[in-house]
Amino acid sequence: MKTTKIFSWPLMKQSISANKVLAIACTLILCLMTVVITFAGNLIGSTSDSTDYTDAQTDFYSYLYVLASYNDMAGTELSYEDFAEAEDLSQYDTVFSMMSEQSDDLDLSCDGFAEAADTLSQSEAGLDSYIENFEYVYALGSVQGCFSGEDLDVEAMMTNMLEMMGVSSDLVENMSKMDTSAMLNQMYFTIMSLLPILLFIIFAGNALIVDQVDKGSMAYILSTPTKRSAVVITQAVYMVVVPLIMVGCAFLTKLIACNIIVGEVDAAKYAALYGGLYLLTEAMAGICYLASCLFNLSKYALALGGG
Repeated sequence: MKTTKIFSWPLMKQSISANKVLAIACTLILCLMTVVITFAGNLIGSTSDSTDYTDAQTDFYSYLYVLASYNDMAGTELSYEDFAEAEDLSQYDTVFSMMSEQSDDLDLSCDGFAEAADTLSQSEAGLDSYIENFEYVYALGSVQGCFSGEDLDVEAMMTNMLEMMGVSSDLVENMSKMDTSAMLNQMYFTIMSLLPILLFIIFAGNALIVDQVDKGSMAYILSTPTKRSAVVITQAVYMVVVPLIMVGCAFLTKLIACNIIVGEVDAAKYAALYGGLYLLTEAMAGICYLASCLFNLSKYALALGGG
């Protein structure tokens, strides 16, 4: 009878059969996580207001400041609400022209005022919020501290309130700039996707060698014409191929989910990400498999490999 020295296909089939339920369950969990993260990332991306309204806000506030200043000087009650409802805009044309002539940096017009307001009205905050915010800024901008004599403004007030509550203003600024979709992808590739794979390689790695030694079934395997080297190499191949299939299924699921949910996919980028995920998986699988080969008792192998 021929002795198997390198690779044993019957042993490979036995390993596949013994761990197929765990492998299938972990793969399904991984694929489900992939779909959920893809959907969540697309949902957040579609609901977040990604348009930069900074320029429109600056222009709109310039017009409001001109109107507020003119109201203080002339005793009028010009406002955006009146501007939006008025049929005759000649008075606003006069104010904007007069202010533009006094400053080389200003080029004000009724059309520009309407355009800035229309842009901000499409924002998530809404135009009314910008008008109310300007009122706070304008009111506090004309007030000085009763003790310090320094000009008071909304930003300084909010910063002071955060510091009183023990919240760093830098932290709030960083959170406002955070890309939530990118954060979800980072969590997925560094934590969430690793959990089902890690669960598989810990238990499968333990079952391939040390668990069979612990239970005595390894003696039956070695009683067949199969060398120890063939056993170790065959089980090592199993630990290389099966995680590759799991990560490959997750990669295909990601491509399909992106095509269906997002409508576009960067296959090269995700191929690199999932390639890195597989290499990280194999690094951990190597540790678990090493522990499985070192010890004769499962509890020690799980303590080192799983730990």
